[in-house]
Amino acid sequence: MVWSALGSVDEAFRAHIAAGGDPVPGAFNASPIFSGVNPSEVASLNSTASERIPPGSLVKFRCMVQDTFDPELYLDIYESVDKSGCDRTLHSGRYRDNGNVQAHRIIDFQSPRNKMEQRQTLYCVPIPGETSWAKSMHNKTDAVVGMRSMQEVDSPRKKRGARDFEGDDMDTSEESGQADTVTEKRVKASEPQSAVPVNGPGGAASSASAGTAFDMNFPLPNEAGPAVMVKIYGQEAPKITQLVEIMGVYEIDPTIGVQDFAAEDDFGDMADELRAHNPPASIIPRVHCISVTPLAHANPVVPGMQAVTPEMHSVVGRTAPAVRNALIKYIQHAVGVSSINAEFILLHLLSSVHNRQDENTLVLGKFSLNLLGIPSENAEFTGRLAAVLQSILPSFHHLPMRLETLNKMRMNPKKNSVTNRLEAGFLQLHDGIELLLDECVMEAGKLNETGVKNLQSLAGVLTHQTVTYEFEYTPITFATNIRALVVSEGKSMLPVDFHVPYAPSECPHDASMVSPSDEVLMQFRAYLCSCASLPHTIDEEVKAVIQNDFVQMRQADPKGVQGSTLHLLLSLARLVSQSRCEPVLTVDAWKATRLLEEQRQVALSHLPQPARPQQPHPVA
Repeated sequence: MVWSALGSVDEAFRAHIAAGGDPVPGAFNASPIFSGVNPSEVASLNSTASERIPPGSLVKFRCMVQDTFDPELYLDIYESVDKSGCDRTLHSGRYRDNGNVQAHRIIDFQSPRNKMEQRQTLYCVPIPGETSWAKSMHNKTDAVVGMRSMQEVDSPRKKRGARDFEGDDMDTSEESGQADTVTEKRVKASEPQSAVPVNGPGGAASSASAGTAFDMNFPLPNEAGPAVMVKIYGQEAPKITQLVEIMGVYEIDPTIGVQDFAAEDDFGDMADELRAHNPPASIIPRVHCISVTPLAHANPVVPGMQAVTPEMHSVVGRTAPAVRNALIKYIQHAVGVSSINAEFILLHLLSSVHNRQDENTLVLGKFSLNLLGIPSENAEFTGRLAAVLQSILPSFHHLPMRLETLNKMRMNPKKNSVTNRLEAGFLQLHDGIELLLDECVMEAGKLNETGVKNLQSLAGVLTHQTVTYEFEYTPITFATNIRALVVSEGKSMLPVDFHVPYAPSECPHDASMVSPSDEVLMQFRAYLCSCASLPHTIDEEVKAVIQNDFVQMRQADPKGVQGSTLHLLLSLARLVSQSRCEPVLTVDAWKATRLLEEQRQVALSHLPQPARPQQPHPVA
């Protein structure tokens, strides 16, 4: 069934019709056919070369939705007739780009029994910034494909499509698997063209076919992996930047997308859009969706990448104090920072937006962090920090903020009105990804208009957790949930929530803490995922303590202590509580929060005056 999914669908449809089922769109649903399939037996497009997967097979794809195309019409049910014109048969047009009938039959495009339907097309890319350990975990559980020969399965590559039948009654045998030879013209049209790599606006790898560049539209530079066009049938399509796992029928018909769509061939102004939406299947394969599973996060430590269960919170909670201390020591020794620096980095890694108020003017849960005062002679610091973050996070990207980079790259996604495609921008990212923004490499110079706009876009993420999508007439702002850690020599130019002065480690170097075992790293990964999603409440007793403490703080420093100070402390207290895997804020955690903030303020007071940041940006 896995290797001949399309054949299983056809058999089920014939059985549906034979049993008196309604020949109307939506009456036939193929999902139950595959309900018993073991996902581990299904080939993954993330880890399996496309040439090893027979067309018509059941595949899965772990991805982010990058773009949605306009709905397209297709023949959901169509009728074929034999050459005598007497024998008529209904077929399902779902889960394929082109219709297929036996060699002695043709499709009757004029039949009143034909039924048109709409399907939604998604353009999906691999999870941006997915780290090597996360990919490796998935690869261990993905089905191993390659021992099975392509010739063992009837290949839809050799079958004719519905578009090929108009004015041509040559066809392919569906039952015997014997394929008729297509015309010489069709064979020449489907010969693979040379692919020319190009770079998209985000620095992503792209390809070209038949002399036309096709941007793969990866948001982050230097990303690898397939991009896939996913056809959705009769179900709600996921939203842009949402993480999903698609399971469906794999289609890589070489006749798809080979037409030139030249303007002189009566395509006119639609030629560019048709080319952009119909790339060769050899570059962008199609997957006809059987099921789509939303993913709560990108961490494969949690089964199915679903929401963390109370049982997992309980298991992690039993070892949380020891794991928390070990993780702080790992950051401290591997990066070379003080224990306070390491604890703030840990708290930052647990942050996530949990509420929005007043049209995103007050975003609760965000915790952007600026580690400032990095010595210019400490050139390896950012590399060490990036290596640590990559080892414990499922998705991460390091952006050296060089002047040339800021002046050339595109941060915001942009709608191309000519091709009707959403061109990816650097900030078109899924919730929960970590960005390391390195201002230490910024040299003297001038930002051009693009560079200034890019800084404003980054500021929008840090301040309001929003990204602007640039449409032709009206930009539209969408909510996001991206963590950002900024390292800089002086105060960051970006409006971060917390400034923490860099301090070197107080402890002698311990090689055992720099390279933890795989088992310990797995504990760190599970701990971060569980604690970040832990529910949080404050009981009445602790609320009274917080209120009394805040009144005393205001009396001691009426000018320095404002309402934003309370928001800041409550955000910090929530993260301290979560880092202990405690769903309810305790008095002890509140006292620890007060102490941590006092230590930060003392460190800030010791900075040289020009480098000393102003009051932190209000956060809650």
